[in-house]
Amino acid sequence: MSIALYHQAGPDKSSFDQVLNLAASFCTDLRLDAIPVSNAFYSLYQWALVREVDLYIRRIGHTNAPVELLLAFDEIKRDEVVGFLLYLPVMRLSDACGVCYMAVKVSHQRRGIGKSLLASMLDRYPHAELTCSISNVGFYETMGFSVVGTHSSQVAMCTREQPTKGEILLIDARSILGSPEARQRQMELEQRWGKKEMRYAIKQFERHVSKLVLQAEEFVKARLER
Repeated sequence: MSIALYHQAGPDKSSFDQVLNLAASFCTDLRLDAIPVSNAFYSLYQWALVREVDLYIRRIGHTNAPVELLLAFDEIKRDEVVGFLLYLPVMRLSDACGVCYMAVKVSHQRRGIGKSLLASMLDRYPHAELTCSISNVGFYETMGFSVVGTHSSQVAMCTREQPTKGEILLIDARSILGSPEARQRQMELEQRWGKKEMRYAIKQFERHVSKLVLQAEEFVKARLER
């Protein structure tokens, strides 16, 4: 396995497309709301996630809104992307960053690829923060992250006692879901499933997120009270 850093220019088209495909396949894991495949809105939220990752990658090299990308390549098929880590350096702080997305191909998991990607990032930015599902807390703790709170339905973690006070320039995911293309896709889903089914999907999704938020809050409270 080899790891390549992209911080001045983005990857070639083949690698770019592979990252987007990898993000799409890990939609539930990468989204804050962890939308399940069974929900009727899944394809819309999957599209929105891929669009967001696409926009971040296209920002690489822009000093006014920095983005960095680490890609792990297969040791035999050297042009095959088997994992990626996308993070945002904190403005005006040279040692801090915030993790946006990380994924490793199922076929290449449990080989230390995720740890290698994180280690490469931490060599550049030792003060790092991220959010993750409860199930991934243990993994990030082995990389030096500690639980510091919650963010929406996920656990907030940091390599220092407190998150950075610097500015991280995030893309507003709500603007993507509010775009004309997103509305068109939603209309197509309504035509396919019917408005009644889509209303049910919204309520189902809201209950799902509320449950995750409560679980994260209870988990963090218990962890910080230790």
